[in-house]
Amino acid sequence: MILFMMPIMQMLLFGFCLATEVKNTEMAVYDPSKDISTERIIRELDANQYFTLVEYLNSPVQILPEVRMLYNPQMKGAYNFVPGVIGLILMLICAMMTSISIVREKEHGIMEVLLASPVKPIYIILSKVTPYFALAIADLCVFLNLNTI
Repeated sequence: MILFMMPIMQMLLFGFCLATEVKNTEMAVYDPSKDISTERIIRELDANQYFTLVEYLNSPVQILPEVRMLYNPQMKGAYNFVPGVIGLILMLICAMMTSISIVREKEHGIMEVLLASPVKPIYIILSKVTPYFALAIADLCVFLNLNTI
């Protein structure tokens, strides 16, 4: 359950349910020229989902905004969260589950029996890492298929 359902739920929650996009930002407009081109720009700003026109100003305000979209021009939060969540989940599955497995065997005394065998310790560790690495690769394939939908 932890290895399959938790990563899928985290991917859905962080990738698609949480949103950090800025929407419905209130704005005020100072337009001394009141010509057709500025009225068109104001109407287009007011019509999109990012800005809401609240008032027209009669005097200028000294604010000079500079907008540059160098990354993620669509402003979708999933593009920022999903790669990090994929890395976090893969790290949790590979590292955490492997370490839990080794600690559990150490607590039950199985690790001492394995270390007393003729098998080298590196092979014991690799045998513990391999199944969880395979599960992490399977989860990665599921994530990549979820993102293409």
